[in-house]
Amino acid sequence: MEIDLENVIKGRILEFEVLEDRILFLIISQYRIVAQILETTTNKIYTVDDIYQRGMVLQEVFHDELSREFHLLFSFRKRDNSKSFFWSILNNEGVILNNILLEHTHENLENIEILLTGDGALPFVAGTIGETKKIAYKGYYAGYLSQGINPFKSIIEISELKGFFSFEKDGGEKSLKKWQKSGRQSLNGVLSSRGLIQNEFGYLLHSDYFRAVGNSFYLKDGLYDYNYYQLNPMKDLTIGRRVIVDNFTDGFGQSPSIVEGYFNELGQPILIEGDPRIYFSFISSHFLQLDFDGNVLWDYAIPLPKKSTFIPLSYGQILTGKKDHFLYTFDDKLFYSLISMGEIEMMNMEILLPDPQKPGKVLKSEYYDLELKSLNNGSFLLTGRQRLRFVDENDMAQDQDILFFQELNVNEF
Repeated sequence: MEIDLENVIKGRILEFEVLEDRILFLIISQYRIVAQILETTTNKIYTVDDIYQRGMVLQEVFHDELSREFHLLFSFRKRDNSKSFFWSILNNEGVILNNILLEHTHENLENIEILLTGDGALPFVAGTIGETKKIAYKGYYAGYLSQGINPFKSIIEISELKGFFSFEKDGGEKSLKKWQKSGRQSLNGVLSSRGLIQNEFGYLLHSDYFRAVGNSFYLKDGLYDYNYYQLNPMKDLTIGRRVIVDNFTDGFGQSPSIVEGYFNELGQPILIEGDPRIYFSFISSHFLQLDFDGNVLWDYAIPLPKKSTFIPLSYGQILTGKKDHFLYTFDDKLFYSLISMGEIEMMNMEILLPDPQKPGKVLKSEYYDLELKSLNNGSFLLTGRQRLRFVDENDMAQDQDILFFQELNVNEF
């Protein structure tokens, strides 16, 4: 099926969401987020009133099939530098039904991130929370969004989570005891919630724990602070990256770290690479399993390579059910972990990438620009580029780049 986007505003598509015959596009235009809904059967365009101001960072987009509504969640800083969240509900013709301001009312606490899922009867919200006076992480919060309910009061402190430091060699016992004794303990890193998924037990919250080092205007290593979350590289893909103005003409085997698919204000494609002034070292991915009332069932942490990278992409994808399947890519390799009821059965097992699909003798093959996405059918989609050097029918060495897509079924691991 081909979709005509001729009438859609030209600009970088930040996110999109599909609801029956409607597609919601969130587009960057004139440095602001513009929302448009395309009716695919008639090619009619509905443009949402321009209420999304500069400085707003898109957090979540999802749809409710029962009410046929779209839900959008943004974060922004107010004039007093406090962080707030803006929840916008649209019908399928782009009419704004409700705008809700979400804030923590405690003067010493601040919601750092909000993740939202609309899979249940009520929207369920979870994320990280910090103490503004100590400038430190406190833990997580979780609960339902409904009139008369304040989900931000249900705080799950790091000191209560047995598995938070389990990625360490001693299982995290020393770090957890130190954290429980100290009232001003610092993570010495950044905790960023990445995904919230409903499963048969309740809700699974996935967060990345990493260090960020570089220009102090953008990032400060070792604490949660206003500047970092105003310019969050895990949510705003322009932070920690810079535009490449030259064509992609590097030599074989010397490809820079590239993120493709971005567009300038004229809709022209551009290439972006990691900003060498800012780099990230990922420590662990933490998973918190909540029941349907928001109570902790278990938690665990998968250790990550702790190697530096200039591009802070989401560290992996997860499929959850009776067991949790976690995949991530690093240095163009693929790693897999299997967790059952909070117990790790496999950890960071390397999965071999597909063999080159080329007749004749292959002299060399490389993979790069690997990306993962979990699918609703219980599998993962792996995309990337395969760079080959092979001998053709004339016995001549040839170089070729191939864009590949491969579905990975967890039962095959």
